[in-house]
Amino acid sequence: MPKLIIRNQKPSKISKATNKKVLNSATQKKPKLTPVLPKVLPQVVPSPKLVSVLPPPPQPTLAQGVFVSGVVLIGTEPQAIIKVPDESTSRYVRAGERLANGVSIKRIEMNEGSEPTVIFEQFGIEVAKRVGEGKAESKSTEKASIKTNNSLS
Repeated sequence: MPKLIIRNQKPSKISKATNKKVLNSATQKKPKLTPVLPKVLPQVVPSPKLVSVLPPPPQPTLAQGVFVSGVVLIGTEPQAIIKVPDESTSRYVRAGERLANGVSIKRIEMNEGSEPTVIFEQFGIEVAKRVGEGKAESKSTEKASIKTNNSLS
């Protein structure tokens, strides 16, 4: 079937009217929106009655109390001679071993020209101790020294 092409046909009045409405609505100004939030926020004053309810984080007191008396090299692996405060004798330990109360030996560093350092870890906190640094006193020894000092006073 052939298509009929009609030329010189004028647009109808209805289409002109709808086109004008569409153009008028597009050119109209939209209503202005007002912000809901205030321009200046009120200042926050902390109450002195509020305090932190969290306990302080645990401290690595046992790792800090370990006494390192020496480091030896056996084969290619360094071993440290340590004395834990609650133990009666010293012992040899390697990197990766665990001591009492969650203390572990993280690594043993042997640098040229400096004292070897043993890195302990307790509660996720690293504590570095050099050979001969600090003392290892057990709690019973500390209590005995406190009693004698108090009796002398």
